[in-house]
Amino acid sequence: MTERPEVVDAGAGKVIGTDCDHIVPKVVALMQNPVEYQKMIWARNPFGDGHAAEQIVNILARLYSGEDHRSSLESARSQPEFSRSVVYPEFRL
Repeated sequence: MTERPEVVDAGAGKVIGTDCDHIVPKVVALMQNPVEYQKMIWARNPFGDGHAAEQIVNILARLYSGEDHRSSLESARSQPEFSRSVVYPEFRL
């Protein structure tokens, strides 16, 4: 469970306090409820997709190789997530 409001807002965590007598039953209840458990593990990660370093390396490699990267940037800007973060899905290692 978590204290991070971004995680709670995304549905990937809950604020349940610090009392072990309260934490253990909540965790057990979550683990025994497959529907709620699946909702939490498949919630959108508010901190990104875990591929930022790969994306940065690929962008810099293309930039320094002289390859035209502007069309990829324009493509990313048209995605709904662009307002939160720049996403370059075609740049994968």
